[in-house]
Amino acid sequence: MAFFLAYAPARASQIGGGNLNPTLQTDATALAKWQDAKVGLTIHWGPVASRGTEIGLSRGVQVPAQEYDSLYKEFNPTLFSARDWAQLFKDSGFRYVTLVSKHVDGFAMWNTKQTNYNIVNSPFHRDWLREISDECRHQGIIFGVYYAILDFYQYDYLGNTEAPWTPTHGGPGFKLDRKPDFDLYVSYMKAQLKELVQDYGAGILIFDGDWDPSWTHEQGGDLYRFLHNLKSTLLINNRVDTRAGWEDARMVGYDNLLWAFYPAKFWQPQTYAGDYLEREEYIGGPAPYPWEAWITLGDQWGWKPNDNNKSADDCIRYLVLTAGGGGNFNLNVTPMMDGRFEQRQKDLLLRIGAWLKANGESIYGTRGGPFEPGLWGASTVRANKVYTHVLAWPGETLHLPALNRMVKSARRLGAGEVQWKQTVDGVEISVPQSQRNPLDTIIELTVGD
Repeated sequence: MAFFLAYAPARASQIGGGNLNPTLQTDATALAKWQDAKVGLTIHWGPVASRGTEIGLSRGVQVPAQEYDSLYKEFNPTLFSARDWAQLFKDSGFRYVTLVSKHVDGFAMWNTKQTNYNIVNSPFHRDWLREISDECRHQGIIFGVYYAILDFYQYDYLGNTEAPWTPTHGGPGFKLDRKPDFDLYVSYMKAQLKELVQDYGAGILIFDGDWDPSWTHEQGGDLYRFLHNLKSTLLINNRVDTRAGWEDARMVGYDNLLWAFYPAKFWQPQTYAGDYLEREEYIGGPAPYPWEAWITLGDQWGWKPNDNNKSADDCIRYLVLTAGGGGNFNLNVTPMMDGRFEQRQKDLLLRIGAWLKANGESIYGTRGGPFEPGLWGASTVRANKVYTHVLAWPGETLHLPALNRMVKSARRLGAGEVQWKQTVDGVEISVPQSQRNPLDTIIELTVGD
């Protein structure tokens, strides 16, 4: 008998190149490996850390454009250690990382051959992205990069003159004695991306900046095809395509740790290219396609002193609700200008790692369901194990919907059995107050065939 699932993700054969590339499909093995990894980390870092303002978007606003474009001349993070970073990632339980290679400010954080506006021409002189990519592979961490399509610096990027950010961010960082040529910019972008995929071994590409109306569906489909042909196992988020392919959502309580962001409309992978949906700063409910909750630790994506960071408990709850909805959890953290992480960020990551070390079997390699997430918590499933994460007990007994497989046993994860009862109406679980974990009481249900 089939195991009841409240929702089921799309198969890899149903997503990929969209209507412009109907024969290009997401690699099923690469997608499953990414979904099994479940927990990722993004690093937003660059010369702007010396000012503590938002990366990219503070150019021409908090920081004058000319000053912003020269920040790399003082960027010298001598305390950066790729080995220390990768060890922190591993000890914290994060199984993939996506590091900013180029934000909308146009500065390349690797030794690109396409422009001199890059990190090896800073006082630092080192190709940190090469160093960290090598260390991630050594530690068994999936390596990926973030890349912004929108570029305030490059002259040939034809920004939409009616877009509200165009006059405030100062325009290109240099001018030439000719008209801008967007086709030249696209060629420049493809050459950079080819370096990141082929020379640096990126397995994941998170795109951003597609919200500029200058970027079209046709260009997105063309870029997906170009990248897929470079490396068929590459995973590319849906922001490779135009903003029209995004999923709209209505917020109902993210700051109060509520899980529910009800989609107003779904992403349409049959039309828009991409291997998974990026949900920036929201979790959302279950979806019929692979997705990722992309959440920043503080109030901004780039480092700033005394940022209002979330707690480790908050991050764990978000992780649980995301996994229970069938998604991956990707947390953004921000190194300081000297190349180190703040101690409070390190402590937070290591606490998440300690929780995952104790409870990782209920997260890694699982899929969402069978019980849909709610204010009470969420559930994950692998084979004949259902992990019920109770974040908030609704009363003395937790009442869950019916399953069409028999429950054989119920126990607290890593501990003893608990009281339970299964009827045609559902499953009831009771755990004494003294045995409940105030953060997350995990009940492992073993079900029959």
